[in-house]
Amino acid sequence: MKSRFLNFITKNFILETLSNKLGNGYHVFIRIFVISLITFIQISGLIAQSFVVDLTQCWEKTLETHIMTTNKKLVEETEKLRSKNIENQWKPQIGIVGQATYQSDAINLNLLIPDPSTQPVSFVRRSIESPRDQYKIYVEAQQPIYLGGQKRYALQNNFISSQIEQMKNDIELRKLIEQVNNLYFQILLNRKRLELSRVVLQNLKEKEKSISAAIRNGILQESDLDAIRIEILKINQAITEQKFLNEGLYSNLSEITSLQFSDSIELKIPQISFIDSIPGKKLEEFNFESLQKQVENASQISIAKRRPTVVAFVQAGYGKPALNMLSTSFEPYYILGVSLRWTIYDWNSSRNERQQLMLQKQQIGNQLSTFKQAINLNCRMSKTRIEQLTKALQTDSAIVELRQKITQRSSNRLDKGLISAVDYINDLNAEHQARIQLETDYILWIQEKVNYSMLNGSIETLVLQKK
Repeated sequence: MKSRFLNFITKNFILETLSNKLGNGYHVFIRIFVISLITFIQISGLIAQSFVVDLTQCWEKTLETHIMTTNKKLVEETEKLRSKNIENQWKPQIGIVGQATYQSDAINLNLLIPDPSTQPVSFVRRSIESPRDQYKIYVEAQQPIYLGGQKRYALQNNFISSQIEQMKNDIELRKLIEQVNNLYFQILLNRKRLELSRVVLQNLKEKEKSISAAIRNGILQESDLDAIRIEILKINQAITEQKFLNEGLYSNLSEITSLQFSDSIELKIPQISFIDSIPGKKLEEFNFESLQKQVENASQISIAKRRPTVVAFVQAGYGKPALNMLSTSFEPYYILGVSLRWTIYDWNSSRNERQQLMLQKQQIGNQLSTFKQAINLNCRMSKTRIEQLTKALQTDSAIVELRQKITQRSSNRLDKGLISAVDYINDLNAEHQARIQLETDYILWIQEKVNYSMLNGSIETLVLQKK
């Protein structure tokens, strides 16, 4: 309501002023021009206000656009392909087999065969031998009926392997988020320093004017003005360095997030309260738990391999001989059957494999415990750092307040010619450094809270595990 009232007053004031000076003939033209100009300024202001980016937007944009994010779909597609291959192993397996052999010996039968052409009937001894050159080609199909439950465990193992790959990819994405955090807070910190430097520069320029007037009145000397001008050059140099540093930080952050950053983009200071309330769990913990499940599943596969397997099969082919081993001609044939295979004793190989897997599971459990211990230690150190910065902020605020009073007194004394410009510059720089320390500690305090949320898994739960 207040802004609308001000706009109304501003438009009417401008219209009234221009109309009085130029005459009523230009009133309509002026009214259109002024309304268009004010509307353009308001729209420009709204557009400028829309260029605001916060840390969560950087996270989300990184996860949306970075090439590492595409690995999730690749892992899912790989899992589907492996699952199909596992399912196909339980479908009929069809193959063609061809064989040509020559044998050093063969089946030989010596038979007494009656000769009906003689009276009385006589018997003739005849030798019948199977062919030594044998040829065979056939199509064979095998259908697993029971394989000891290996299919279920194979599918579970494929799913767990996919989860482990996803966790590894998410850990890499978390590293990118940590890079985003560091760049984001570096920009915030450098912008604060740049802002404070500009304030100091403005103070120095105002003081340059007052010193020039004091020199003309014979209160101060030229050396005081030179000292102020030297300090202005130093501040300008520092501002230039900070601008170049910002450009590099903008470029790096844009490379990761695919967002465009510049001095016109406002970066909001993160709000940490919503992160503190979310319970977190580290990606590495999920990864270790998945590894333990994978070892347990491998143990079940080892047990399943010891169970009997039943496979139905069929063969249909053409050969010489076929099923009649004494035949000397090519003939078709087929065979239907069921085969049973059961390894009764394997010299304790399966038991040794299961013991090895149990030892591996214990090793993973020890790694998980060590990791949790390290995380707890880091979280306690981070909490201590947050408490330290909280107290430092109180001290910094008190120091800034005192330094501001000292600088104000030095400014008054300089105007009266009681101290030199060098003394005033020293006090001004001391206040400047105190303000920089206050802003630095405040941003570091926010950054440490974000780091704590990264350590305890809160941000991972909020961003990575729900993406």
